[in-house]
Amino acid sequence: MPFLTASDRDFQTAMRLANLTCLAYQEEDRIAKQLTQLGFTQLALFDEHFGFVADAGEEIFIVFTGTSDLADWMTNVDATLWPGYGGGVHRGFATLADQVWPTVLTLMRDSNKKGRRVWTTGHSRGGALATLTAKRLQSAGIPVGVCTFGSPRVGDSDFVQNFRPRVHYRVENFRDPVPFLPLRGYHSTGTR
Repeated sequence: MPFLTASDRDFQTAMRLANLTCLAYQEEDRIAKQLTQLGFTQLALFDEHFGFVADAGEEIFIVFTGTSDLADWMTNVDATLWPGYGGGVHRGFATLADQVWPTVLTLMRDSNKKGRRVWTTGHSRGGALATLTAKRLQSAGIPVGVCTFGSPRVGDSDFVQNFRPRVHYRVENFRDPVPFLPLRGYHSTGTR
């Protein structure tokens, strides 16, 4: 199956999001420097090295990192289905997404002018956070696009049915087991 087939613009967007996702793993000063060099304005850097929010004029990007330490792994294994987000969701991921939500909501209210595109993206655990944040934005009436890289599953069939972002690309390596986890009760979102 091809990476993306919709259009060159979709491919360019996915590559831009992949580059931002890679940047999220860098140190704070390097993130700020690179964003400035690329013409972005950094709106926020999340605590605990979760990622950042960047403004590119016509688009806003909410970018999350993957697992980086033992505490993250403990969150990852807290896979109890928890009610919320329009269905049952991964309790560990929902707890983290809820921590950054007030910052995201404030930034969206302050800086999202009508017509600007909002994207959430992330790698691995960051993809899970991007998906849950996109669902919260959708519920707040903010149209959002999602592009995840190696993201685990985050919700049950009710969540998947109620999750309707503007677009959702799910990039996976078929040899990577993470996009197929957790197994029991969880379903994938987006277009692979």
